[in-house]
Amino acid sequence: MCGAGFAGPGVPGDISCTRRDPTTGAILTGPGNQVSGYAGTANGGGPFTASGYLLANTLSFISDNSYRLTGIGVFQVTSTRIQQVNDYPGVHGEIAVDRTGTHVAVSSDDLTVTLFSFNPTGATLTQIAQTTLNQAPAGMSFSCDGNYLAVAHTDNAVSVYSVSASGLQEINGSPMPIAKGPFHAVVACSPGH
Repeated sequence: MCGAGFAGPGVPGDISCTRRDPTTGAILTGPGNQVSGYAGTANGGGPFTASGYLLANTLSFISDNSYRLTGIGVFQVTSTRIQQVNDYPGVHGEIAVDRTGTHVAVSSDDLTVTLFSFNPTGATLTQIAQTTLNQAPAGMSFSCDGNYLAVAHTDNAVSVYSVSASGLQEINGSPMPIAKGPFHAVVACSPGH
Protein backbone atom coordinates (compact mmCIF):
# COMPACT_ATOMS: atom_id res chain seq x y z
CA MET A 1 0.00 0.00 0.00
CA CYS A 2 1.34 3.42 -0.91
CA GLY A 3 0.19 6.96 -0.34
CA ALA A 4 1.36 10.53 -0.18
CA GLY A 5 2.63 12.14 2.98
CA PHE A 6 1.28 15.66 3.56
CA ALA A 7 3.12 18.37 5.46
CA GLY A 8 0.67 21.24 4.91
CA PRO A 9 -0.73 23.52 2.19
CA GLY A 10 1.82 24.06 -0.56
CA VAL A 11 4.29 21.64 1.01
CA PRO A 12 4.32 18.23 -0.68
CA GLY A 13 5.26 15.20 1.34
CA ASP A 14 6.78 12.04 -0.03
CA ILE A 15 5.66 8.67 -1.37
CA SER A 16 5.37 6.22 1.52
CA CYS A 17 4.72 2.51 1.09
CA THR A 18 4.10 -0.25 3.58
CA ARG A 19 3.46 -3.96 3.25
CA ARG A 20 0.46 -5.69 4.77
CA ASP A 21 -0.24 -9.25 5.70
CA PRO A 22 -2.53 -10.59 2.94
CA THR A 23 -4.18 -13.03 5.34
CA THR A 24 -5.04 -10.69 8.22
CA GLY A 25 -4.79 -7.30 6.49
CA ALA A 26 -2.48 -6.07 9.27
CA ILE A 27 0.02 -3.35 8.33
CA LEU A 28 3.59 -4.62 8.81
CA THR A 29 6.28 -2.48 10.39
CA GLY A 30 10.03 -2.72 10.68
CA PRO A 31 12.87 -3.05 8.15
CA GLY A 32 11.86 -4.42 4.77
CA ASN A 33 8.19 -3.58 5.30
CA GLN A 34 8.16 0.22 4.97
CA VAL A 35 9.90 2.50 2.49
CA SER A 36 9.52 6.16 1.44
CA GLY A 37 11.15 8.62 -0.90
CA TYR A 38 10.87 11.45 -3.42
CA ALA A 39 10.07 14.12 -0.86
CA GLY A 40 9.15 17.32 -2.69
CA THR A 41 9.44 15.78 -6.17
CA ALA A 42 6.41 13.47 -6.41
CA ASN A 43 2.82 13.75 -5.28
CA GLY A 44 0.65 10.72 -4.94
CA GLY A 45 1.63 7.15 -4.55
CA GLY A 46 -1.02 5.20 -6.35
CA PRO A 47 -2.38 3.44 -8.13
CA PHE A 48 -0.38 0.38 -9.13
CA THR A 49 -0.17 -0.95 -12.69
CA ALA A 50 0.61 -4.41 -14.06
CA SER A 51 3.77 -5.97 -12.57
CA GLY A 52 3.52 -3.73 -9.50
CA TYR A 53 4.74 -0.39 -10.86
CA LEU A 54 3.46 2.69 -9.05
CA LEU A 55 2.17 5.83 -10.80
CA ALA A 56 2.41 9.31 -9.28
CA ASN A 57 2.42 12.94 -10.35
CA THR A 58 5.88 14.51 -10.56
CA LEU A 59 6.48 18.01 -9.18
CA SER A 60 8.87 20.87 -9.69
CA PHE A 61 9.68 23.59 -7.19
CA ILE A 62 8.63 27.12 -8.24
CA SER A 63 9.30 29.44 -5.27
CA ASP A 64 8.08 30.30 -1.77
CA ASN A 65 7.17 26.67 -1.04
CA SER A 66 5.17 26.47 -4.27
CA TYR A 67 5.20 23.43 -6.51
CA ARG A 68 3.56 22.61 -9.81
CA LEU A 69 2.62 19.30 -11.35
CA THR A 70 4.87 18.50 -14.29
CA GLY A 71 4.04 14.96 -15.43
CA ILE A 72 3.44 11.34 -14.55
CA GLY A 73 6.23 9.23 -13.08
CA VAL A 74 6.44 5.45 -13.17
CA PHE A 75 8.07 4.09 -10.00
CA GLN A 76 9.33 0.65 -8.99
CA VAL A 77 8.84 -0.19 -5.31
CA THR A 78 11.04 -2.71 -3.52
CA SER A 79 11.49 -3.49 0.16
CA THR A 80 14.43 -1.06 0.31
CA ARG A 81 13.65 1.79 -2.09
CA ILE A 82 11.33 3.58 -4.46
CA GLN A 83 12.98 4.19 -7.82
CA GLN A 84 11.64 6.27 -10.71
CA VAL A 85 12.04 4.31 -13.95
CA ASN A 86 10.13 6.53 -16.43
CA ASP A 87 8.79 10.07 -16.68
CA TYR A 88 6.02 11.39 -18.91
CA PRO A 89 6.05 15.20 -18.76
CA GLY A 90 3.11 17.32 -19.81
CA VAL A 91 0.24 15.13 -18.62
CA HIS A 92 -0.73 15.08 -14.94
CA GLY A 93 -3.74 15.01 -12.66
CA GLU A 94 -5.94 12.34 -11.13
CA ILE A 95 -4.84 8.84 -12.17
CA ALA A 96 -7.06 5.77 -12.61
CA VAL A 97 -5.88 2.26 -13.55
CA ASP A 98 -8.13 -0.61 -14.63
CA ARG A 99 -8.09 -3.93 -12.73
CA THR A 100 -5.68 -5.54 -15.21
CA GLY A 101 -3.19 -2.70 -14.70
CA THR A 102 -2.88 -2.14 -18.45
CA HIS A 103 -5.19 0.84 -19.09
CA VAL A 104 -4.39 4.15 -17.40
CA ALA A 105 -6.52 7.31 -17.51
CA VAL A 106 -5.36 10.76 -16.40
CA SER A 107 -7.79 13.66 -15.93
CA SER A 108 -6.25 17.13 -16.00
CA ASP A 109 -7.39 20.59 -14.95
CA ASP A 110 -7.28 21.60 -18.63
CA LEU A 111 -10.53 19.60 -19.15
CA THR A 112 -8.87 16.62 -20.83
CA VAL A 113 -8.85 12.91 -20.09
CA THR A 114 -5.95 11.00 -21.63
CA LEU A 115 -6.07 7.23 -22.05
CA PHE A 116 -2.81 5.24 -22.05
CA SER A 117 -1.88 1.60 -22.38
CA PHE A 118 0.74 0.39 -19.89
CA ASN A 119 3.34 -2.16 -20.94
CA PRO A 120 5.13 -3.75 -17.96
CA THR A 121 8.07 -4.64 -20.22
CA GLY A 122 10.02 -1.41 -19.91
CA ALA A 123 7.32 0.14 -17.69
CA THR A 124 6.08 2.32 -20.56
CA LEU A 125 2.92 4.35 -21.13
CA THR A 126 1.65 4.78 -24.69
CA GLN A 127 -1.08 7.32 -25.38
CA ILE A 128 -4.16 5.78 -27.02
CA ALA A 129 -6.57 8.71 -26.98
CA GLN A 130 -7.40 12.05 -25.46
CA THR A 131 -10.83 13.60 -25.09
CA THR A 132 -11.89 17.09 -24.04
CA LEU A 133 -14.56 17.37 -21.37
CA ASN A 134 -17.33 19.96 -21.20
CA GLN A 135 -17.03 20.25 -17.41
CA ALA A 136 -14.10 20.14 -15.00
CA PRO A 137 -13.28 16.59 -13.76
CA ALA A 138 -13.70 15.77 -10.07
CA GLY A 139 -12.82 12.07 -10.08
CA MET A 140 -12.87 8.95 -12.21
CA SER A 141 -12.83 5.16 -12.12
CA PHE A 142 -12.82 2.22 -14.51
CA SER A 143 -15.65 -0.32 -14.42
CA CYS A 144 -14.81 -3.72 -12.94
CA ASP A 145 -14.41 -5.25 -16.40
CA GLY A 146 -12.34 -2.29 -17.66
CA ASN A 147 -14.71 -1.65 -20.56
CA TYR A 148 -15.97 1.72 -19.25
CA LEU A 149 -14.52 4.82 -17.62
CA ALA A 150 -16.74 6.97 -15.38
CA VAL A 151 -15.68 10.62 -15.03
CA ALA A 152 -17.37 12.70 -12.32
CA HIS A 153 -17.66 16.44 -12.98
CA THR A 154 -17.67 19.36 -10.56
CA ASP A 155 -21.17 20.33 -11.76
CA ASN A 156 -22.83 17.19 -10.32
CA ALA A 157 -22.80 14.99 -13.40
CA VAL A 158 -21.02 11.81 -14.49
CA SER A 159 -19.93 11.02 -18.04
CA VAL A 160 -19.33 7.41 -19.04
CA TYR A 161 -16.98 6.42 -21.86
CA SER A 162 -16.53 3.04 -23.51
CA VAL A 163 -12.85 2.04 -23.53
CA SER A 164 -11.28 0.23 -26.47
CA ALA A 165 -7.90 -0.12 -28.15
CA SER A 166 -8.94 2.73 -30.44
CA GLY A 167 -9.84 5.16 -27.66
CA LEU A 168 -12.71 6.61 -25.65
CA GLN A 169 -16.28 7.00 -26.88
CA GLU A 170 -18.86 8.79 -24.71
CA ILE A 171 -21.95 6.61 -24.36
CA ASN A 172 -25.48 7.78 -25.08
CA GLY A 173 -27.12 9.53 -22.14
CA SER A 174 -23.87 11.05 -20.84
CA PRO A 175 -23.39 13.18 -18.89
CA MET A 176 -25.87 11.93 -16.31
CA PRO A 177 -26.96 14.29 -13.49
CA ILE A 178 -26.37 13.09 -9.92
CA ALA A 179 -27.20 14.37 -6.44
CA LYS A 180 -25.33 17.46 -5.27
CA GLY A 181 -22.44 17.21 -2.86
CA PRO A 182 -18.76 16.20 -2.79
CA PHE A 183 -18.22 12.99 -4.72
CA HIS A 184 -15.89 10.95 -6.83
CA ALA A 185 -16.68 8.44 -9.54
CA VAL A 186 -16.25 5.13 -7.72
CA VAL A 187 -16.84 1.57 -8.86
CA ALA A 188 -17.03 -1.21 -6.29
CA CYS A 189 -16.12 -4.64 -7.66
CA SER A 190 -17.16 -7.86 -6.01
CA PRO A 191 -14.79 -10.86 -6.13
CA GLY A 192 -14.92 -12.55 -9.52
CA HIS A 193 -16.54 -9.56 -11.25
